[in-house]
Amino acid sequence: MRFFLCPFGDYNLGIPTEAAASLLVNNRKAVKTVEWDDKTGDVYFSLPHFFGFSDRELRHGIVIKDPDNFGDRNRKILLVTTVEKIEDIALEEIQKLPSILRNIETSAYFTGICFNRSVPIFLVDPSHFMQRILNYGIISALEEVSYHD
Repeated sequence: MRFFLCPFGDYNLGIPTEAAASLLVNNRKAVKTVEWDDKTGDVYFSLPHFFGFSDRELRHGIVIKDPDNFGDRNRKILLVTTVEKIEDIALEEIQKLPSILRNIETSAYFTGICFNRSVPIFLVDPSHFMQRILNYGIISALEEVSYHD
């Protein structure tokens, strides 16, 4: 499988390219984890904000394919610090999260991990991530929702 690799310090986040409709250069400053733009109907999800890196510059946006129709918004855009590269990761290299990591609150947003690289790669399923935020939310994300007009 091919993944967009996004650096987050001591690890990378891997986002499957098959989940992406397109990759954007981000020109907006996100101040919240989830932001709605009422003019365009877009919903922006800032992964750095979600994972506690709100001071990071958001250089790229990954427009996610919307097979499940999350609601009445148009595009779902996952904001990341940068897409450093696109890399193939064989399915046999992807492991389930170790049980010790499954107890961490945010671990439910990861679909697996790859230890066979210079830094670990935590794999994110963007549809699952956004669906959980929109449907169930988590206290920190819900407190950080903002709307723009």
